Amino acid sequence: MTMKIFELKSLGETLTTREQGVLAREILEGFLSESEIKKVVINFEEVALTTHGFIDEFLGKLIDKFDQTSFTSKIGFKNLGDHKKIVNYVITDRWKDIE
Repeated sequence: MTMKIFELKSLGETLTTREQGVLAREILEGFLSESEIKKVVINFEEVALTTHGFIDEFLGKLIDKFDQTSFTSKIGFKNLGDHKKIVNYVITDRWKDIE
């Protein structure tokens, strides 16, 4: 299985806008569309700040395209730190809406 690391810091230390979230999601979707890449690990290292709006655009909108099993098998996280709470909130809130 080929794994790709998505370094979020490449988009900046402060990721707060929905526009940045759209850009991050488009990059992630590009990685996921490559047949040789089976999993993308999102690395939050050196990202100082994220907001609900950014995470919702980045990850929340992907929930519409993947079920829980597919999402967790295709997307992983590294160095979440302080971002873990908001990432978990957005993802679980979206899954709750689907059910």
